[in-house]
Amino acid sequence: MNKPMTAAEAKAHLSELLDRAAAGQETTITRRGKPVARVVPAANPEAPQPQRKPGRWKGLVSYDNATLWEPMTEQELQEAEGDLQRCGSR
Repeated sequence: MNKPMTAAEAKAHLSELLDRAAAGQETTITRRGKPVARVVPAANPEAPQPQRKPGRWKGLVSYDNATLWEPMTEQELQEAEGDLQRCGSR
């Protein structure tokens, strides 16, 4: 059962919150009566992770091999550099 707890109660009873999470229970933490956080059980690190599937993007991505390796024009270089400067990368 998800029993709400105030932030002050959560601070005072952290061990209890951890015990509840370890037992599979979820707890909502509230501030001034509004939910602000949830304490939930952690994912099982020993559970098998989904395997990557080669070829999953096949048919979804395309490119023109003839133009892929052509050098960029001076205008394309300036536009790319401008994009980098707007992002703060330079």
